[in-house]
Amino acid sequence: MSSCGVPKGYVECCGGLLAGCEASGPDAKCVDDPTDSCSPDRGADCPGICQ
Repeated sequence: MSSCGVPKGYVECCGGLLAGCEASGPDAKCVDDPTDSCSPDRGADCPGICQ
C-alpha cells in the first residue's frame, strides 16, 4: 500500500479526458487508456487513466 491507502500498482480511472485524478496526487493527469479501443483522436471523449 502507498501512504494514502491505495494499493501499489493501482491505476486510477478517470471519466474522460476532462475529468480529474484526485486519488493519484496533485501532479497526475488524465491520459488516454492505450488498452481500450476508444480514441480521442477520432473526436471521442474517452475514459482514461491517471498518470
